[in-house]
Amino acid sequence: MAGNVTIRDRAPLTESRLRRILDKITRTRALVVGDYCLDLYWFVDSSKSEKSLETGLTTNPISRQRYSPGGAGNVVNNLVAAGCPDVRALGVIGDDPWGAR
Repeated sequence: MAGNVTIRDRAPLTESRLRRILDKITRTRALVVGDYCLDLYWFVDSSKSEKSLETGLTTNPISRQRYSPGGAGNVVNNLVAAGCPDVRALGVIGDDPWGAR
């Protein structure tokens, strides 16, 4: 269809073309189908590290954790941040510590 940007559209991504694409996002509906996961970041404080009595290896004490959407969840966040007014998410719930019902 005229006006749509497709994967087959291989025109160079100029600043003006990017502005037109981003402007269209504010008038677009999106369905994001994919793998929704949770990214978990552990921050190690090596100053609190000690030698493990059981293994003899140096420990990696976690000082803090941070969580953020990963996979398709990151795509959804980016679409919303870009101004897409209607974003729907479709995924499957998995059997893991953060996906349990």
